[in-house]
Amino acid sequence: SQSAQPSSRLCGPQTASYDESLGAPKCSIGSSCDSGTTLNGRGTILNGNEPNHPNTLNSCCCVDGNSGTYHDEESIDRIVVTRASGGESESDCELTEGDPVTITATVWCWEEGSNQYIDFYYASD
Repeated sequence: SQSAQPSSRLCGPQTASYDESLGAPKCSIGSSCDSGTTLNGRGTILNGNEPNHPNTLNSCCCVDGNSGTYHDEESIDRIVVTRASGGESESDCELTEGDPVTITATVWCWEEGSNQYIDFYYASD
């Protein structure tokens, strides 16, 4: 009898790691991408120093503020992008261009959050 060979493809959930060339967290290929702790905090805020801040592409356009109190002031602490179809099987396990996704964000908003916004963008690269 033949034993199953381990797959060389990564399927299932992936946890992001900081990509210095992008200036932001990045996942390998998988059915979901979780920022994990790479976004927790904001800038150099007291008791909530965000690792590798500002964690924006090319660090050009959206720098973090450094004033305030951790988890009393606004911050985006975690983002998870998941294929809407699941995709846990070997033949269907990658986030690919055009796939519907679900984005779940853990955020701390000022007061009730009614005037707080977060924008998500995507690109084919």
